Amino acid sequence: MIEIVSNLGIVIIIGVMAFFAGMFGDLESDVSSNNPNSRILHAPEHGKLHKLFTRVISSTAILLTTMTTISGTFTQVFMELNIPVVVILILAPLITTVLHVIVIATKYMGQMVGNAMYDQPLYIDVLFNNIPTIAAYSYICLFSITFMSYMTIYELTPKQYLSMPVLTFILGLLLGCVTSIVGDIYSGAEVLYQHRKKGEVIPEDESFDITTKEAEFSRNSIDILYLTSKFSGPASGLCFALIIFLIFWLFILFGSHYGIVIGFLVTIAIFIINYVMDVSAHKRFDKNKKESE
Repeated sequence: MIEIVSNLGIVIIIGVMAFFAGMFGDLESDVSSNNPNSRILHAPEHGKLHKLFTRVISSTAILLTTMTTISGTFTQVFMELNIPVVVILILAPLITTVLHVIVIATKYMGQMVGNAMYDQPLYIDVLFNNIPTIAAYSYICLFSITFMSYMTIYELTPKQYLSMPVLTFILGLLLGCVTSIVGDIYSGAEVLYQHRKKGEVIPEDESFDITTKEAEFSRNSIDILYLTSKFSGPASGLCFALIIFLIFWLFILFGSHYGIVIGFLVTIAIFIINYVMDVSAHKRFDKNKKESE
């Protein structure tokens, strides 16, 4: 009984860290890349000069998985060197964050220089505004994933026979999928195409006609955070935390065999609830469908 209570306490801590990982992982994605990324990338070719920060590296899932795995690898190496755990949990995500920022910053600068033939300048203020924000969000996300992995492997009982790189890889991949799906509740596309009606199909020859101006200044990726920090960020964090908490909670309470069965039933129930909510939302709010009917 004491073991179950202790494990549930640890799972609650892991769930809280999962919330922060999901929220700040999504916000980092919002401020370092915009949706749809490829259209913003080629906008200068069509006369749309902008101050939007586009990392243009890969999908969020791939990038997050890579960085969390690197952080987990550093953690494992430092533990073999008998460095204090507190120092490791701070240092490993910090080193990985530096690598993360270097990759993103150099890719963005290279892309802007490549677009110089279309008169697209490299704005220094974009770097100064976005890079520190990306670094802060990235560090919180990586620290949370690394801390979750450490608690899972070394604090839960019975002992989990996984290495830090393997578990951080799994959690990073899961987090990347969550931020790509749930986080796309809002990621800037609506405002980038605000001259179009909501839900309207954008013709290919007009897909680069993005909105580049704010009410007073040029539109920046930081502007996206004013809304995503209220909606898509917390939603991603809540989704990731629920997934992590439910997985651990079911297996701790019901064991490995019954936990799989209960987890399957919970998944089916959530699927049905989501389907009903989606159909209901389309019936109530889908303006285009109502007009076609």
